[in-house]
Amino acid sequence: MNLRDLLINLGRLSPRRYTATKCGHRTKRTGRVSAFGRTITTKMPINENGSVDYCLDCIGKMAIRCAWCGNPIFIGKAVTIGLPADDFKVPKYAVAYKKNPPQFVGCLSWKCADVGAGRAGFWMPGKNGKGYVER
Repeated sequence: MNLRDLLINLGRLSPRRYTATKCGHRTKRTGRVSAFGRTITTKMPINENGSVDYCLDCIGKMAIRCAWCGNPIFIGKAVTIGLPADDFKVPKYAVAYKKNPPQFVGCLSWKCADVGAGRAGFWMPGKNGKGYVER
């Protein structure tokens, strides 16, 4: 465990709660977020109102799955955008970035992205409670 992870884990112990300005739920600033069988610990940024935008549960609901490997992509994580090969069967959970030509959102794992230079943006919370690719 590195120093950053230690500080995030210590932050989880804080009794302080915020009312998220966009979803309205009460939440901690730091905590666990789960989606598709994976759990991460995250620290929410403070907004201009001195609160957080979304609760940890809503952030977890905004996670998507990589079109290529199926691993979860959490809010704030880097993403790639790729064109599928002609013989690729697009899974139902794949998130399209563009429809024509079809481009899908993927993760930066070694089996999905050849090099880190393939980073196309970040998966960020959208105004509608769903995530989007911010470039």
